[in-house]
Amino acid sequence: MKQATIAIFSPAALKRQLAGIFLARIMARAKVELEAAQLIELSAADTEKISAAMPAAANLNATGNGESMFCIFSGENAVQAVTEVMKNLRDCFGENLVISAAESEVAAAMTAAAAIAARCNLLTSSPASGEERTLLIIKPENFRAPSVRPGAIIDMLSSLDLRWVGCKVHHMTTNDALEFYGPVQQALRSKLGPKIGSKALAAVESEFAFKFSAAAAEELVETVGNGFADDQFEQIVEFMSGKRPSEVPVEERDDPGTAKCMVLIFDGVDAVARIRTILGPTNPAQAPGGTVRYDFGTDIMVNASHASDSVESFER
Repeated sequence: MKQATIAIFSPAALKRQLAGIFLARIMARAKVELEAAQLIELSAADTEKISAAMPAAANLNATGNGESMFCIFSGENAVQAVTEVMKNLRDCFGENLVISAAESEVAAAMTAAAAIAARCNLLTSSPASGEERTLLIIKPENFRAPSVRPGAIIDMLSSLDLRWVGCKVHHMTTNDALEFYGPVQQALRSKLGPKIGSKALAAVESEFAFKFSAAAAEELVETVGNGFADDQFEQIVEFMSGKRPSEVPVEERDDPGTAKCMVLIFDGVDAVARIRTILGPTNPAQAPGGTVRYDFGTDIMVNASHASDSVESFER
C-alpha cells in the first residue's frame, strides 16, 4: 500500500551533522522517496504542537530547542518501513535524534508540521557580516529511484563547516528551468555552435565535393550551430523539469515538472568557492577523488549537482 509519512531530525542530530546519514539510510533501506524537506528553527511551542499530534516527538525536548529538519517520505508501506529503519538509527546513534509518526499519527503530524513550516523557508533572512550565501541543487538523477545519493551528498557537504540555512524538494516548472538556465543558451550558441557548424560544413563539402560560397558557408555554420546548441539547451531544460519546452503548451509552462530536485542554501566565509571545490569540475571525468561529481556524476549534464558560481549568480 502506497503511504506517506513524516520524520523529524532533532536539533541534536543536526548539530552532530547526521541529517545526510539519516536521509541516506531511510531512503535506501526503507525504499521510500523524499517528497518534502525543510529546516525549521524549532521552539518550545513548536515541540508542544508536534508532540500533541505525534507523542514520540515529546522526546525532542531532551535535545533542546533549535534547528531541526522535517521530512516527508512516500512509498509502499512507508510508515512501517521508515519505523524499521528508525530502530537501526537509534541503535547506531542513540535516542531522541530522529522521530517518525506511527500510522495512526501521520495525518495529524503532517497537519501540525505544515502549520509550522508555512511561516518560513530559511533559518535566517541573510548571511552574517563577512559571509556569503550560496545555492546548491541536488539534480534529478539522484531521485530517479530511492537511494543513498541525496543523503550522501548532504553528508559530504557537512564537512565544509558552513551553516546550512535552507532546503526544499522542488519540481522545476518549464518556465523555472528556462529562466534559471537562460544564460546557458547563449553560451552554448557562442562556444559550441561555431564548432558544430564548422564540422557540418566540412562534412557536407567533403561528402559532395562541393565548395560553398563564403556567404552560404557562414549561413550554414550559423544555422546548424545554433540549431544544435538550442537542442542541447532543450535537453538541459528537459533534464531539470521533465519536459522539452518546445513540447509544452504555453499555458502549462508554470505547472510543476515531473523531475525532482533538492535545493540547499548555505552561509559562510567563502561559501561559493568552498561548495564548488567539493563538487568538483563540471565534467565528472575531470573531477578528483573525494568530490561529489567524482562519486556521483556521469557526464557534463548528468553531474549530480549544480552550484552558484558567484554571489551575483546566487542572487539571480
